[in-house]
Amino acid sequence: MKIKSKVMAIIATLAVGIAASGIAACGEVTLDGLQIDATGVKTEFVAGEEFTAANLKVTAKYSDGTTKELAAPAAEGEDGQEGAQEGDGTESAAEGTTDGQGGEAEVTYEVTAPDISAAGAREVVVSYTEEETTVTASYMITVRDVRKSLRLDTSAVPTSFNDSADDGAIKANLKVWYTQEGEERQLSSDEYTLTIPDKATAGTRTVEVAYNGCTQTFNVFVNGLVVQPSREFVENEQLVSEGRPLVVYKVENGAQTQVYDFTATVDGQTNVGGAGLKTVSVSSGGYSTSYTILVIPNVTWETHKLNFTNVSGTGSVLELYVTSRPDSSDGGRASTSQGLLVVKTNNGGTMSYKVLNFRVDYNPNGSISTFTPIEGVTQYVDNANGGKLVIVIDGVQYSADAATWHQRVLGWVA
Repeated sequence: MKIKSKVMAIIATLAVGIAASGIAACGEVTLDGLQIDATGVKTEFVAGEEFTAANLKVTAKYSDGTTKELAAPAAEGEDGQEGAQEGDGTESAAEGTTDGQGGEAEVTYEVTAPDISAAGAREVVVSYTEEETTVTASYMITVRDVRKSLRLDTSAVPTSFNDSADDGAIKANLKVWYTQEGEERQLSSDEYTLTIPDKATAGTRTVEVAYNGCTQTFNVFVNGLVVQPSREFVENEQLVSEGRPLVVYKVENGAQTQVYDFTATVDGQTNVGGAGLKTVSVSSGGYSTSYTILVIPNVTWETHKLNFTNVSGTGSVLELYVTSRPDSSDGGRASTSQGLLVVKTNNGGTMSYKVLNFRVDYNPNGSISTFTPIEGVTQYVDNANGGKLVIVIDGVQYSADAATWHQRVLGWVA
């Protein structure tokens, strides 16, 4: 019985060993990716400087979730290997590096050195190959050109302004030096250009200084009002009402608070007046701002408006409003029509408008005699065959149904 028990134990051990071998064969682990840590790596270089990826940490990732830290490529001559190969744009160790005792070679990655002979942003590609699988990762560096540069002294520049950043006050207190080929000189205020996008908008504004292809920036703060307005009205509608509230915020020293005591007018009036583009002026607590609204005609007939389709299918839309369509004795046909062409463009949620006046004079048979004056309209086509009216404004083509045009603008059915 003891002999039989020993035999059974040996058979059981062999079975476990065979099963374990089968599991290992089915669960083959493969190279799955590359992870890099460029925290301690030099990422800013001067044009023409020698590239280095020293202190880069690279880790290989495998399909079973395990990782392996890879050794850095050897520098030229280190451990008998040539690391940075001149002319091939790479840092590598083809044979790997050894532990100095004839031990197993360390596994290294390869870095493709970018061209840093000129200024700009560059991508550094890191790769690692195991058997026939290659994985890559990358990080970015910046190359500066010190042969010419700008240096700013903003210590005397006001840090904040009311309602709008003041170019003159900034230039009067800003000092700018320009360096070329190692020689530095101070620039006068009329030599460089100063740009402040949205300088009349409350909040942090970026000031850009430019000269001879070089730029530098710094920030100033604008105290003022920010509004959340309605943008479209009908003639003679009240600018602010219960149905059309105007929300106003005061932005001051980085803090934003809503204000309720403010004045909002169009040409000094609280109603929007006649059709067209109008400017709304808002003031409160010593600050002021302005914005543009669209006022559309308030006509008595229902078919005064014609919508055009942007042929490109994107961007702006065109709307035509008829403001004058007199009756005539010629079968009820109008001899003259007048109105507005309104181009609406959505700029990231904020609408902008372009309004053009038009006048159309007709022949007795209803055909168009003249179509004037429409500034900005580069083409007018009445495509009878296709049944489309086509208008081109600022290079954008809009179309509408010609029969609807006849009904709403000419005042009769073609």
